[in-house]
Amino acid sequence: MVILPLLSNCSLVTTVTGAGVVRSLRLMRDPVTTTSSVKSRRCSAGGALVGTEDSTAGGCAEGGAGSVGGGACWDCAAASPADVIREWQGLGYNRRVLNLHRAACRIAADGWPENLTELPGVGRYTADAVARFALDRRVLPVDTNVHRVLDRTGGDFGPASAHALMDLGATICLARIPRCELCPLAGACPSRGRRYAPLRKQSRFEGSFRERRARTLKLVSALPRQVAELDEEAVESLRRDGLIELRGRVVALPE
Repeated sequence: MVILPLLSNCSLVTTVTGAGVVRSLRLMRDPVTTTSSVKSRRCSAGGALVGTEDSTAGGCAEGGAGSVGGGACWDCAAASPADVIREWQGLGYNRRVLNLHRAACRIAADGWPENLTELPGVGRYTADAVARFALDRRVLPVDTNVHRVLDRTGGDFGPASAHALMDLGATICLARIPRCELCPLAGACPSRGRRYAPLRKQSRFEGSFRERRARTLKLVSALPRQVAELDEEAVESLRRDGLIELRGRVVALPE
């Protein structure tokens, strides 16, 4: 098995970081030639989805179940939840892989829905990003970076500006100290020269409940374990999210 990197549309790799499912869905629809083999197979949020070695990642055409077999969508849909959870280990945001798996199953069975928000885990931004970059629809995906540029400039931009706005927000129109001297929109920007208070950052991972959850899930991914061997609070939290199952007093991944 291989990781299929997203080789086309490099901007997408950096602009949909907050929506792990976007890049994977992009790969499900658009064939991308495999360039390298790896020892493990992984459904990753890093612009990759599991495929077959030395194959392409096609197989789920918009509006239909698709005619190309063996693609990334089919592989992900055919795998068990336990398999995809194991392959996701170390990537964080573990609930995303369940949504990715459920979305792959839906697409493999019924094709792509016209309204992408019908897919599990796909909200408005994710749907618009897939629609714009994978399906070439005339919508403007508004992520944090794009929203910042729109809010500060008051500009009216169309779908064709999507990549430019995302890159501008990520590299120039920064959250705290914008690099106005480098901005091509600075001349007419009402916010030019302003500085902004820091946003609240997520707490440290080390020592957090998130780390306890991750450690517990890693242990259960290796093999089923007795509840008594594990962090019971973390077990209950993972169970509520559908990431593990309780079989009596044994904790295991969902099959």
